[in-house]
Amino acid sequence: MASSLTGTDYAGFHNLIGAGETVLYLNKTRRIYNDTDRHPRTMAGFTDDRILYLIVVDGRRNDYSIGMTLDELSKVIGSLNVSFATNLDGGGSSTIVVNQNNGLAVTNRFSDATERAIANAIAIVEK
Repeated sequence: MASSLTGTDYAGFHNLIGAGETVLYLNKTRRIYNDTDRHPRTMAGFTDDRILYLIVVDGRRNDYSIGMTLDELSKVIGSLNVSFATNLDGGGSSTIVVNQNNGLAVTNRFSDATERAIANAIAIVEK
């Protein structure tokens, strides 16, 4: 899939997320991958009434969570009535951090032995 927007079309956007070939929902239609590999996942989805869902799925820890396939992931996000959703970077990069007690805290169980340094993140901040 490729965007039909030109460079000037992007000027009106305030926030954009690039999604490669792992779009889970497009115009309320779920894509089927028939995959069998379960991994930690991170996904973002939007509803028609502009609700944003960000979901992190832990994985690669047999004692806690084995992760999800893309098809399992699309069923979960689809239950939230999204119009568009995509799988973002996963694996050891799947980390969710929230502000707790005036400090930042990792709230999921990442799959690597330690937290992974990342180059990109989605941040939701209060104005």
